[in-house]
Amino acid sequence: MLGVAAHVYADTFSHYGFSGVSSRLNKVVNDSFRFHSLQPEIEGYILDKAKQSKAEHPEDSGWLANIKSFLAEGASGALGHGAAYTFPDRPYLVWEFTYQSSGLSSGIRNNPESFLEACENLYMLFVKAGDLNNNLLQLSARKPFEQMKEAVISILRQQKPCEGRIEAWKQAAKEGKLFHNSEEIPVYENWNEEFELYNEDDSSEGILNSPVYKFYQAAAIHRTYALRELLPSHRLVVA
Repeated sequence: MLGVAAHVYADTFSHYGFSGVSSRLNKVVNDSFRFHSLQPEIEGYILDKAKQSKAEHPEDSGWLANIKSFLAEGASGALGHGAAYTFPDRPYLVWEFTYQSSGLSSGIRNNPESFLEACENLYMLFVKAGDLNNNLLQLSARKPFEQMKEAVISILRQQKPCEGRIEAWKQAAKEGKLFHNSEEIPVYENWNEEFELYNEDDSSEGILNSPVYKFYQAAAIHRTYALRELLPSHRLVVA
């Protein structure tokens, strides 16, 4: 649940300017994207990814796919940041675009600045979680954010594909820039194969105890809490 909450929290810093519901206000003029100080090869890379995303229309089916589709933010011009592809989620981008319905400019979106703010707030979230549950954090390993800030800024600005940015985080941890001591960031488990395995199975046997099902279950619980309890407690209603 902490991971799901952290992901949602991080998105509030990167997805601003888009609502999480289907709305024409989310639509973007398709040829209005402008990138600033972006390396040509990286610009070509992210535009190719955008074309690929637009062309793909997966036809998911099965137990887990139904759960996934209930939660997913699809590549729709009206839902969330779908019209802007993955641009809001790329930490190194400085960019802008034009909204279709209003004709207004988004203004310069400085992702490195937004992501740095997200990192600092996520750091405080994890510290608070660690204070509430000592099993989650070794206090001796905690490093003040100010002492790792320059390393974080450097990583966020790196114009690289996902694999290169992952390696930058791992290297910073290994060099002691993120913790007091050298740390190895473990390889994250890829659930795609497990997802496909259960997706092809017509029975629910074994699914309930699988990590991938538990992840979607946690995401569904969080979504229900946010929509039915958290937002209404602040006098906000999202259908």
